[in-house]
Amino acid sequence: MEEKKYLKWYNKIGYGLGDIAGNVVYAFLTSFMMVYLTDSVGLAAGVVGT
Repeated sequence: MEEKKYLKWYNKIGYGLGDIAGNVVYAFLTSFMMVYLTDSVGLAAGVVGT
């Protein structure tokens, strides 16, 4: 059997920071779309959230 090789701590930190950055961008875009669709387009918040 082969020995399992685990990621080092700095690799885990690097992957985690990349994932956080992607989620921040996604949260910013979805927040902008919610404000735009409710204020400018005039859709109800329940419709946009669904």
